[in-house]
Order: sequence, then C-alpha cells, then structure tokens
Amino acid sequence: MVAKDSPVIIVGGGAWGLSTALHMTDAGYSNITVYERATQIPSPYSAAWDINKIVRAEYEDPFYTKLALVSNQITLPQFNEPSPLTEHL
Repeated sequence: MVAKDSPVIIVGGGAWGLSTALHMTDAGYSNITVYERATQIPSPYSAAWDINKIVRAEYEDPFYTKLALVSNQITLPQFNEPSPLTEHL
C-alpha cells in the first residue's frame, strides 16, 4: 500500500483525473499533482468537454433508469453549444 504522503501524479484534468484527485484527497492522500495541458477547467481536451457524451440509461433496476433519464433532462441541455475545438469545422 502506498503511504498517504507519497507523491501521486495524475495525468489529465478531465472528469476522470479530477474525480480521482478529489477521491484520493477525501481518502487522506496529501501529495497529489494533476498535470493538464489546458489552462482552464474544465479542460477542452477532456472527453467530457463537449456534446460527444455517452450517457447510460439502461439499468436492471428501473429506479436507476428513471434517475438517469431525469438527470439527463437536467444536465444535458448545457452541452448543446459546440466545443471550441470543433467551432472551425
């Protein structure tokens, strides 16, 4: 097991990288560095940046299916604007 004060490097400041850093911090790790080539958060290089989302709404338990569908109605409209990476296309 890694000591909680050991240096940890996370490459990428997208949804996965920042989530990993947050959860590690919550777990008591104190020496975490996130490397990201972008100068802003959220990172425009992240797979979670633009409208290209894969959203799962199929679950065995109907409760989670309904929860996912309701969540999509609330959160997905904010992603209808084009990514700065694809505006020139």
